[in-house]
Amino acid sequence: MPSVVLTPPDNLQTNEKIILGKAFFWDPVLSGSKDVACATCHHSSLAYADNLDLAIGTNGIGLGALRHFISPSLIAFAKRNTTTIVNVGFNGLDENQNYDPAKAVMFFDNRVTGLELQSPEPLKTVKEMMGHGLTASCVLDTITGRLKNIPGYVDLFNKAFGPNSITVPNIAKSIASFERTMYLIMRLTINIFAGMLQR
Repeated sequence: MPSVVLTPPDNLQTNEKIILGKAFFWDPVLSGSKDVACATCHHSSLAYADNLDLAIGTNGIGLGALRHFISPSLIAFAKRNTTTIVNVGFNGLDENQNYDPAKAVMFFDNRVTGLELQSPEPLKTVKEMMGHGLTASCVLDTITGRLKNIPGYVDLFNKAFGPNSITVPNIAKSIASFERTMYLIMRLTINIFAGMLQR
């Protein structure tokens, strides 16, 4: 793998964006019912996947193989399993290690390109994070409204993007920024294990 992950010109990496994106990744505040986070299905203890044949998003409890729906559930399993996102920052990489991060295809069906367009999609999906309490037409406005009422997030947005910057594109940029650091976590883990094996 390359030693450096590329970023789109309109979303250069900053520590402030990464910190904000990491907070979002672990916080269920982005889900319709505030009951599931990105990390629920992409958990670090499970190599940023969930170890299930089919993902259980909203209205579930537990992690990994122990995750199950809260009964009764009007939510169905997701149609596909959860893939690891450890190397998602390198999507689109060709045999010459070239890629365009803004044009890298995402999801099994390649329906969007780039992490900045990918990261809001689960927020708008009933089976993943939206649930039945909100509709796709209002869920993103509801989420940004929530965030504007949380002083800690207002402060993090101000540091990452400037004042009055709580928008869906900036939420997406921060999550994408954090996800592009995951290869560093995996690389560090591999180096630690390699060092242990040499002892």
